[in-house]
Order: sequence, then structure tokens, then C-alpha cells
Amino acid sequence: MQIIFQKSFNFIQKNNKIINIILVVLILMRFVFLNFINWKWGLLTSGRPGIQFAGDTYRYLDGAEQLLNNSDLYFPQTNYLGYIYFLAFVKFIGDGLEIGLVFQLFFALVSALALYDITKAITSNKTASIIASGLYLINPFITTYHLYILTESLYTSFLIFSLWGLYKSFEKKQFKYYILTFIIICLTASIRPNGWLLFPILFYLIIQYSNLKKYLKYTSIIIVIIFFSLSAVFISGFNKAIQKEASCQNLVNGTVIWGNAEQKLNMPLDTIIENKNWTNSYSYIAKHPIDCIKLATYRVASETLTLNRPWMSLKFRIRFLIWVLPAYFFAIFGYFLFKQKIAVKISGIFILTQLILISLTFADHDFRFILYILPIIYLLCSCGILFFYRKFKSKIGNH
Repeated sequence: MQIIFQKSFNFIQKNNKIINIILVVLILMRFVFLNFINWKWGLLTSGRPGIQFAGDTYRYLDGAEQLLNNSDLYFPQTNYLGYIYFLAFVKFIGDGLEIGLVFQLFFALVSALALYDITKAITSNKTASIIASGLYLINPFITTYHLYILTESLYTSFLIFSLWGLYKSFEKKQFKYYILTFIIICLTASIRPNGWLLFPILFYLIIQYSNLKKYLKYTSIIIVIIFFSLSAVFISGFNKAIQKEASCQNLVNGTVIWGNAEQKLNMPLDTIIENKNWTNSYSYIAKHPIDCIKLATYRVASETLTLNRPWMSLKFRIRFLIWVLPAYFFAIFGYFLFKQKIAVKISGIFILTQLILISLTFADHDFRFILYILPIIYLLCSCGILFFYRKFKSKIGNH
């Protein structure tokens, strides 16, 4: 058995370039195949062929029509300006919404290249980089949303671009990358409100990698936190957006999954329920910290592990077992083994902030919220796989 493994490792090493080419071809073939069966029969989506629609689709399409008619957008359309402008552009071209799906597929492929570049910078290994991009492109959960008129596909692509830009900025420390990254972050934040978290991340990284003394770094970070906290309270649009997603009502009701009355925790009663403004959540959390931590934990566990979701099919659970759970395992190793790399540190921050956002708001009925950062988890996963491959190869070679 040892001889077989040794010969396999030698074969891989000698034919690494050919194997990489084969991997890329297979990945692209599966990417095309998945999107074809989605388009032709809707096998990964609704079971209906063609363009896919969901509840929020009509809000975006209506917003695009209003823009083209020079009408004002209403709340919460204003929270998705980037995607609404994107759809307005697609409608302006006049070739139907299909062209919008083509753009979403194009950005997915380009973001896969960005993911490849980041992983290669971390591992200096082309195969690991191809694996990271490949797992992203052929993942059935992520692929599902490329044919939807929803923000998911485009936002995921631009989140990867944001990660790429931040890594380049703090690795190269060149002014052109800072400008480019700021533009990418603005575009990402305009697609979904989740992207607003990228601004404090950007300022945190600027401070962290500056030449300021330690006490000045800590002071600056505290100032940034206070600034964004006050902005959330006093800037009307920001306040209304948070109120919609993180209302005090959701907290005292113990909402775990949005729109699911059954998936709730029993939370302590409090007179604060009479005032529904989200800022009262601070007082409620201070009064009932253990219960609030429990609720936050349930939300994150429900989103990342799909717990307490009896409506999920057996096929979904099998896919989750194959495509997601192993990725978590390898990603944990990948993070801790390569955490000295700037790109890995930033990846960890992206994942952490998204999980914190879920803990403060709610999990999603369809497992969507974790999909935004799943490509980044795959990036770390490929780093972990590479580590185990090298360890196993070393162990075989020493015997």
C-alpha cells in the first residue's frame, strides 16, 4: 500500500501541469453542466426552466423600472441600489433579463480567478488554488443562484473581489490598489446591506497595518467603532435598514429563522417590547446577556449547520454533508496553519463579521446567508487540504 501511495505522489509531481489542466477542464465542464440543467429544467432551483424568480425579485425589477422612468425608489429598495442599477442597465440594453444572468455568470467566473489568485498567494500552489476556485464554481448551493434575479450571485462575486482588493492593498501597499479596493467595496455595499460591514473592516485594516503606536491603534479602532455606531443611530437610511433586519422585536420574540414562527426561543419578557426601536436592544442585551448569547448561538448554528430545518429535503442534506461540512473541517486547519498570511487574516475577518451579523439578526430560511462567505471558506479549505496532503506525502516518504 505504501508503495502504491508513493508511486501516486511521484506521478502527481511529475504530471502536475497536466493534472491541473484536466482539473480546470472538468471544473468548467461541470460549471456549464450545472447551469445548463438549471436553465433547461430548473433541477437545482424551482423545477421550472429559464430565469428564476423569488419574492424579492419583484422589488428589484420594480426599482429598475422606477429608475428608467425617473421615479423615486422607496425603502427598502434604496438598500439595494447597486443591484437595482444593474437591472436597470440590463433593461436599458433591451435584450431581456437573460443578459443579466449572463453578466452574473461572467462575474462568477472572474471572481473564481480572483479566488485563485488569493489562494496562490497564500499557498504558492497552483493545484490548491484550482481546488479553491473549483469548489466555488461547482458547488450546487452557490450555482443555484446564478440564474435568479436576486442579489446573491452578484454580491458573492463582489465580496470575493473585495477580499482580493484588500489583500492586494495591504500586501502591495500601493495607492492604486487602495483606490481600486475602495471603489469595489462601495459597489459591493450597494448590492446588499451586508456589504456595509466592509467599511469598518477597511478602516480597521488600515489602522492595524499602519505605523501607529499600539495605544494609538487601539484608540483609533475604538473611534471607528463609535463613529459607525453613531452613524447607525443618527443617519436615517442606515437606522431604518438596521431596524428592518435587527429590530428589538426579533430579539424579544427569540426569532432564529426569518419568517418561521416555529423556529423561536423563549426569551424573557420585558417592558422594552413596547418600544420597538432597535437601539433598545442594547438595554435588553445588558439585562439578559445569557439568553441573548444563547439566541445568537442558535442563529449561527442554524445557518451554518442547517439545524432544526425539517423542510429541507434528503437530497439537500446529502449535498450539505458532501459540500459543506468537510469544508468547515479543512478550513479550520487552513486558517490556523496559514494565519500569518495577510489574505488568511482578512478571510477570517470576513467570515467572522458575517457570522456576527447573523447572530445579531436572524438565520435565513433557505441557507442563503452562509453562501456569501462559502467561497472564502473554500479558500481556507484548500489550504487545509494542501497541509494534509503534504503531511501525508511526508509520512509516506519517510517510511
